[in-house]
Amino acid sequence: MISALKKSVCSSLEALSEKPFYRLLRHCVDRMFYDGAGSRTGEVDASIGIILAILAAPGAFVSLALFSKYGAFFLWFRAYYVKDPVGSLLRSGATLHFDPYTASLPDEYFFIVLSMVVAAAVALWKWDRLLPDRRDYANLAHLPLRSRDIFFANLTALLLLAALLSADINAVSSLLFPLLACGSREVFSYTALFFATHIVSVVLAAAFGFLGVLSVLAVLMSALPYRAFRKASIYARSAVLIFLVALLTTSFSEPAKIERLERGASAWSRFPPPAWFAGLCQSLRGIREPLFCSLSAAAIFGTICAFLVALSAYALSYRRSFVRSAETMIVLPAGGAIASHAFRLADLLLLRGSLERAGYRFVLKTLFRSEAHSLAWIGFTGIGVILW
Repeated sequence: MISALKKSVCSSLEALSEKPFYRLLRHCVDRMFYDGAGSRTGEVDASIGIILAILAAPGAFVSLALFSKYGAFFLWFRAYYVKDPVGSLLRSGATLHFDPYTASLPDEYFFIVLSMVVAAAVALWKWDRLLPDRRDYANLAHLPLRSRDIFFANLTALLLLAALLSADINAVSSLLFPLLACGSREVFSYTALFFATHIVSVVLAAAFGFLGVLSVLAVLMSALPYRAFRKASIYARSAVLIFLVALLTTSFSEPAKIERLERGASAWSRFPPPAWFAGLCQSLRGIREPLFCSLSAAAIFGTICAFLVALSAYALSYRRSFVRSAETMIVLPAGGAIASHAFRLADLLLLRGSLERAGYRFVLKTLFRSEAHSLAWIGFTGIGVILW
């Protein structure tokens, strides 16, 4: 019985895989997960394979590090005693209240920032793969395929990538963090609500980050000529990267601002996007503060807008990108009028010898000629400026 069912399922999947759309979908998925020679040798592109292997590690380590904050043993060690399943705590005869919902706000904010930043960073890294390129045009343009099928196959591959990122980033932390935070509670419904709201918040945050980067890409592609888009691409990616670095480095100070303004009705525009999803998480847990209600509405509205903008702009720019991708890819110029004046100024003030001048020019031109090197340089520079 089981073998017959297994054989039937295998035959159905094999027949399904032979259909043109699913073969096209597999091509689009391979295009995003494999790169260049890696797709011919069967080796997964390191930029995706290694990232997917380690995405869950930061959340897992942070969750384990929080054991000293939420663990029942450490609560007892700090002279706390769980009095009843509702959450009243007894210390030296005085009744105290330890509420994991309130105490977990800073940690919840960090997990939301981590989920959003990682998803957006992977989308930035695969920026050139989110729209068709010359290889797609060479492989698909001459085939008897409708442009609509090519578009929906690539869109489905994008949605699969976004879902995989959301699941992988939060796989371990979504289990460990709720169990640790609610370990002192004896009511299962309390932990279940914490788990469900945490999952909803971090997954929506990851989707928002991915869709936000996709929206920027698609809007630029729709609004700019192809050559201008290729030149402006590095600047747009750099701006988004600096914004993500700023979110990550301020993830420990922003929750204090939320707690100070919690009782008042503040505008959602005063807070960064991760705070919207933190407010959504608290609202879903039944904390009906005016600020959390405003932030939760901003989170829902922002996610819907990001999805609609990404979908519409992607649909408008896809055909244009597919047709024009046959053009030669532009290598970003490392020089220009501004660079020439900067080199002359450096020669007058800093660089005296010919060897220093040659090395200085070679290093800068190498960094800014490659988009990957430019992004790495800009990312580390942004971290230094923000920390300074």
